[in-house]
Amino acid sequence: MLGWRAPGRGSPWARKLAGWTQQQLAARLCVSTSLVKKVEQGRTPPSPAFVAACAKVFGVDTRELHGVRVSDAVEDFHSERADIPQLREALHAFDDPRPTAPELGPHELRVLLDRSERLRAGQRYDDLARGLPQVLHHLYLLAERTAPGTSGGEQARALLHDASRLSTSVVGRFGHPDLAAIASERHVALAPATGDPLRVAVSDWHRSSHFLQAGHYSAGLRLLDRSLRRIAEHRDGRALGVQAQLHLRAAVLAARSGDAGRADDHMRSSREAIGRGAVATPYFNTGERAPRRRALVRGRGRARWPGFSRRPEAT
Repeated sequence: MLGWRAPGRGSPWARKLAGWTQQQLAARLCVSTSLVKKVEQGRTPPSPAFVAACAKVFGVDTRELHGVRVSDAVEDFHSERADIPQLREALHAFDDPRPTAPELGPHELRVLLDRSERLRAGQRYDDLARGLPQVLHHLYLLAERTAPGTSGGEQARALLHDASRLSTSVVGRFGHPDLAAIASERHVALAPATGDPLRVAVSDWHRSSHFLQAGHYSAGLRLLDRSLRRIAEHRDGRALGVQAQLHLRAAVLAARSGDAGRADDHMRSSREAIGRGAVATPYFNTGERAPRRRALVRGRGRARWPGFSRRPEAT
């Protein structure tokens, strides 16, 4: 918005849209007017703290200030074609499920979720959005039929945890933050009932994306630090994969906050987990690119490390 996508070609239209002068923006940011002028002209790169502060005063996502036009991306997905109203209804129908077909068992629902994950990985979000409502209705029924704390109950809730995380991603892609919040709260609440402590960490990984997008880097780092401590003693490949992803996300948050040393520490820890046999995609809808140090300092990582080939996805 401020021209940070192309240094030296600043365009202060966001500030003008807000009706502020450079002096007024500087006062709101508690910085000098000369700094605002230099950033807008592309003569000085904006610091992570400057970006986060601007995002807050403009009321936008930090991704827009890094050159990702979120509104344009949402329009490109044509959400009206994706039956979002049906997904909205399904997310609200957890206590009144209405599947249109005979009840499905865990195996059939796992097959449907596997297909849903392939659609997500292929970025076919419109098809994913059309298929998820009935999956959710069936999973609500399955959860009702199985008691919490039993093997069947934990399996049902693990399936619903996957479906809720997929729902969070797809409604976020189509620009429905209210639905994303509902689905996010759902998978966070479900995670402890799955009997798998790693799923709690996976939900934390998803939650951290909201802190990243809002510029609340310290809060996101605290969340990830707690999550890493909880699963530190788990050493199997899947656990190492989750730990590697948490460290990668923490590296991005630390870099955005301006703490390059902490970012390096998390990158190093992630490399170590990969070297010990981390599974690249330990659960559905997980996967983070591993940014180079120089890119991290800029807060715009693009590169990958060996062992992690998945694209980063909306969470």
